[in-house]
Parts: sequence; structure tokens; C-alpha cells
Amino acid sequence: MIVHFKARQMDLAPEVKAYCEKRLRALEKLMGSVIEVNLILSVEKYRHKAEIHVKTKGAGLVVVEETHDLMNSLNLAFENLEKKVKKERAAA
Repeated sequence: MIVHFKARQMDLAPEVKAYCEKRLRALEKLMGSVIEVNLILSVEKYRHKAEIHVKTKGAGLVVVEETHDLMNSLNLAFENLEKKVKKERAAA
């Protein structure tokens, strides 16, 4: 799995990077074969935005969340991504 981190208008803290890698490992177990993940974190005034783009063999998933707190945005994004993966697996 290839993971690309991009931080816009902010510095990427090592704690945030470690947290994202931990959640992505758990997600990889759920999905199976993940080829590439693009994680984009940005700050605009008081809004913290987290975008997760996942590329797999069968399809691609995109999740975007925006809140007042970066960790809250990440939690919501990962939760929504897990929901999408479970829904996709149930449909297949």
C-alpha cells in the first residue's frame, strides 16, 4: 500500500501521521488489496478539512470531511470510509 500525505496551509505533525497510518492499516485488513491512498489535510481559517482518496483494483473511494478540529475531521472521514467499504462489500 502506497500512502501519500499532503498538508495544505499547515505542518503535518508526527502524531497525526502515525494516527492516520494506524487507521489505514485497519482499513487495509477490511478492504483487502489497497493500491494507493492519498490523504490531504488542509486548513482554511477555522475549518479543518480531511480528504481521503483510496484506489483499489475494483474501484476508487473518496471521502471528504470538514469540522473545526483536525482530529475530529479525520475520525469522521475514516468512519465514513469504513461505512462505504462495508456497504460495498455487502453489495458484492
